[in-house]
Amino acid sequence: PVSYYGLPPVAGALYASRGVKTPYPWQEEVLNRQDVADGSNFVYSLPTSGGKTYVAEVLLMRALLKAMAGQQSQCSCLFVLPFVSLAEEKCNALQQFADLLKFNVEGYYGVQGRLPAATVPSIFVCTIEKANSLFNHLCDEGRCKFLKCVVVDELHMVGEPRRGPVLELLLTKIRLASPKAQIVGMSATVPNLKQIADWLGASCYIGTFRPVPLKEHVVSGGTIHERSKEDATQMVNPRQLGSVTDEHLQIMELLTEVPNCSTLVFCATRDQCLQYAKQIVRSLERMNARPRPECSNLLMDLKGGGQDSRHLTDLVPYGVAYHTGALSLEERDVVERGFKSRQITILCCTSTLAAGVNLPARRVIFKTPYVAREFLSKSMYTQMCGRAGRAGFDVFGESYLMLSKKDYQQGMRLVMEPLSPVHSGLFNERHGLARALMESLNVGVFATTANAKVWTRALLANFTNQPIPDWLLTDATQLVESSSLFPKESPPPPPSPLNRKASDGSSSARKGRRSTKGAEFTSPNPRASKRDRDGAPTTDIVDETIVAATSSSSLLGGSSTGAIPPHERTHTLASLSQHTPSRRRDGSAVAPERDPIDTLIEGSIVTLVSNGFLTVEALNPPAPTQQPAAPQAPTFDSSGLYGMLGLVGGGGPTVTNSDCPWAIQPAPQGPSGPKGLNISQPSDMPVNQYKLMLTPFGRASVKACFGIEEALLVRAEMITLQGSGIILTDDLQICYLVAPVMDPIECQWEYFNRTLCGLSDVRQRIAASVGLDMAFVHQRSTVGAFFVSTSSLAAAGGLGSSLVTSVDGSNSANLISDPMQRKLYVCRRYFASLVLSDLLNEVSSATIESRHGLNFSQQQALLRSSAIFSASMVAFCSTMEWFNVEALLAAFVKRLGFGVKPDIIPLMEINGVRSSKARVLYSAGYKTPALIAAATPQDLFKKVKDSNVKDNKAAKFFTLRSAVVVIREANVVLQRQLREKKGELEEMALRAKGR
Repeated sequence: PVSYYGLPPVAGALYASRGVKTPYPWQEEVLNRQDVADGSNFVYSLPTSGGKTYVAEVLLMRALLKAMAGQQSQCSCLFVLPFVSLAEEKCNALQQFADLLKFNVEGYYGVQGRLPAATVPSIFVCTIEKANSLFNHLCDEGRCKFLKCVVVDELHMVGEPRRGPVLELLLTKIRLASPKAQIVGMSATVPNLKQIADWLGASCYIGTFRPVPLKEHVVSGGTIHERSKEDATQMVNPRQLGSVTDEHLQIMELLTEVPNCSTLVFCATRDQCLQYAKQIVRSLERMNARPRPECSNLLMDLKGGGQDSRHLTDLVPYGVAYHTGALSLEERDVVERGFKSRQITILCCTSTLAAGVNLPARRVIFKTPYVAREFLSKSMYTQMCGRAGRAGFDVFGESYLMLSKKDYQQGMRLVMEPLSPVHSGLFNERHGLARALMESLNVGVFATTANAKVWTRALLANFTNQPIPDWLLTDATQLVESSSLFPKESPPPPPSPLNRKASDGSSSARKGRRSTKGAEFTSPNPRASKRDRDGAPTTDIVDETIVAATSSSSLLGGSSTGAIPPHERTHTLASLSQHTPSRRRDGSAVAPERDPIDTLIEGSIVTLVSNGFLTVEALNPPAPTQQPAAPQAPTFDSSGLYGMLGLVGGGGPTVTNSDCPWAIQPAPQGPSGPKGLNISQPSDMPVNQYKLMLTPFGRASVKACFGIEEALLVRAEMITLQGSGIILTDDLQICYLVAPVMDPIECQWEYFNRTLCGLSDVRQRIAASVGLDMAFVHQRSTVGAFFVSTSSLAAAGGLGSSLVTSVDGSNSANLISDPMQRKLYVCRRYFASLVLSDLLNEVSSATIESRHGLNFSQQQALLRSSAIFSASMVAFCSTMEWFNVEALLAAFVKRLGFGVKPDIIPLMEINGVRSSKARVLYSAGYKTPALIAAATPQDLFKKVKDSNVKDNKAAKFFTLRSAVVVIREANVVLQRQLREKKGELEEMALRAKGR
């Protein structure tokens, strides 16, 4: 029977056991909406803690179970979350439902996730980048049509600079390649949600419900002002604190005036979190506070973790802790568990906790309105305030923003101002459009240049009317004008007196275009078929009227002397789609201007072709004497990569552009309108139109989710590797290959030079093979610390547009060809590889810091980024069919995810077991989760104590309770492995049945 909003009653019982006995009225309203039940796209916005996730979970499972009832055995859903911690938490939360309702749950975050994905009914819980990669694989396998629902948490992240374009690209591809999939998006900080809904073809719900009311306060000069609920622009109810001038005493009063009040204290930096937590404890001691007996278990867990936790062990007895990226995974787990259980009541943290960890509190205190040196944004401030108030515990939540005299005015504006609208970040990156075009081509959204131009109307920028940067148009114009791929057209003849009126813009024939007075543009009916600017019949995908608020001089010019060139104007994407050539007032023809939207696409195509990502095939070419010669992409010989390891005899095939067969299928045809975006294949193709085909290099870049610059750097590294080979007697060269190319770690030159002086012969050979200049390092170490950031390199041609090969095949000074930039780049990657090698060989954090000058948080950040990059490198090599390199790198993915030697990787799969505890278990003879699961707590406890030296901290603090927990978690791992094996067997049975 189905009785719980489309789910079996057992789902309702499970929610009731978690405290969700009666849904809120808004939740019931949404879950009973007919359009949502029918699978229409849906976006909604409510304040933090309003219960958004519950609705998303029900919709996700309802869509999956409906497909399962229809015998769709390969159906799947995506749950997209912004951070690994949230994805891991959600994956565990959904597993209980999966066991009850008989579907599969798999996590795709960090180093988790298998490819190809399971073909049984599944919910895939992913981070943004992993979701994009997974969807690409589903499309390659022809399984995107089985995607039933996609839930996106924190939808406002689509406007973030780095990750936003990836999320926008993912959702755009899903709309076009999987038009029947229901998209559900939620956020607390999207003021222009209606525009986002229009982009996704979704219905929209905006609510203000919050189960625990929030009271916002501003503290300045010892006086507290509360933000009025009736008039949000007014501050009311002033009250005076005990101290007028001492900010710390004011904060201590707020921390202690409510007994056992759980409080988050947001600080500007990681170091400030630690130092201020210590200051709070000193003040508590002066107030005669005593250590809390209930914190003894937390202390035992901290001491048993094997890490140097002296700071936390001094703080936790007083119910105080700090939460930053400098904590180890064991320490973070203890702190979060202690705060949720209210054993820890004061937690100093950075802004990242507000977005990445679900730790609500009664009070939130902003020690400063800064994050590092940047003033808080309204979106971040709202997210952080939203942590105040715990449903079921507090009657209301409170936030207190501490403002100094100099920050008072800006801080008041922060509190009073509305949220900034979310805009697309795709056009703020130099090659963002090129990457989007390449990935969309890979999944079969379009196949020709004509339809690529139509495809731009599905992008978010078309719905938010945001400005397109002039520099982007300028760069694209220069690329197109210097290329023979898209030659200029001849000027049109001057109009005759009979049609002069029609040509000067006064005729109704230009209805829908820009008038001489207005700046309003309307798109055609989304259900009407029209002929594209290039002559291709298309179905317009714009859902409703688009208004581009541009002045008459900002789009077409209008000066008496002539038209303004495109690259000197400010445009919106909506206005670009309506652009037409103009004439001077006397009726004479102006040299035809390229449609700017065409220019953006053509510039991206020229970039991709000239750098070997694409090849093109002319459709309806002109006469042979006029046919433009497409620039030849660099030929990349992959044969050497097969034999360079000396493991396989003979070389592989030489892969050139001509070897790439056309394999991209046309986009699936669906109904027009908000739900199905239809880009049809043109039947009347004009001159200078091309079929677009990805090269093996282009397909590999898409599979690896590399950006344009990152892919080119990887290719350059692999070409170098072809000549030098790989030295396998030391893992340092593999570490060099998996060190991220786009975010090299800051080089500590004095430490680096000292390390180089003691290199072994093998490591010296590796240094020589990658091109490290030791004299250069010595020079930098003697003149003091020297570091060129990624942004500086980009400005100098290191990681920016000059990295991309120009049309004529020449390179500007850049990271690949410029000797100085190349030296710096190699130094940073080799330095990072030395640190990675120590981390993977389980050298202690303190030793690494003394050896290389990097603190714990920097070490962990390097490990995380390297783990992600190594997984991308494995996908890249697999697609390029460099199987030997793939095998080598694949062995390092999980090692980088855990930061250990390969022998204890199976034990690291156990939740709560980290490197130090895994090592003592391994020494006691428990080398796999199965051996641990079969043991008794008493035997496990005794063997750990007997098999390890007494001064080993992890063994010293390993208790009988620790043994019970480890055995329980080992059984969880075995159950998961059994489910995966069962799934694999079911997949094999389905494939055999299909034959």
